[in-house]
Amino acid sequence: MKVIFLNRNDVPDRDRVMGSAKRLFADLGYDQTTSEMIAQAAGVSSSFVSTELGGKRQVYEDVFRKIQTRSREWIEPNPEDGGLPARARFHTFLDRLLDYILEEPDNAAMWRQRRMGDAADLRGIEEIYAKPQFDMILDFSRDAFRADVDLEMMIGTVVWTVDSFFFNGLPHGEGPANPSAATVARFRRHMHALVEPFLAEST
Repeated sequence: MKVIFLNRNDVPDRDRVMGSAKRLFADLGYDQTTSEMIAQAAGVSSSFVSTELGGKRQVYEDVFRKIQTRSREWIEPNPEDGGLPARARFHTFLDRLLDYILEEPDNAAMWRQRRMGDAADLRGIEEIYAKPQFDMILDFSRDAFRADVDLEMMIGTVVWTVDSFFFNGLPHGEGPANPSAATVARFRRHMHALVEPFLAEST
């Protein structure tokens, strides 16, 4: 993996460490990343990571805290969405979800690392940083779907499918690295069509 060094003059030390750590955790996972690697990538001393920031484990949790904040900014409904029908609000959410993963792929990659068993000894990360987001999506999606739809499974399917597209690409087709705008637009249309039959008629 090519380590990207951030310009010391452009970014405060703490922010530089958080950015470097997120990139390393996303690419290598927590277990394969050391405090020394984080310090080197950020251009700070190892003692700064351990003493000022609490070490690798604290940095890991701080990165997830920032991911949670960013995902809420992208995904939660905007005030102007309140006047839209419920099904339209869900289509808007779907667009924002796609845009979020396109804009900040390292965030999704860190969750993907955890699903592959990374940092298995650090428990509670999902409960603290993922479940509130998922519950928020369930709450604002509830009125959008038919009563017979298993909403938790439906939202899970949407999230898994979007994540799989950006991680695996298309079967026997374009790979996941930097999919073309045309492929992303095609996938976006497909996702909207995929959920449409399950949406409530009157919303």
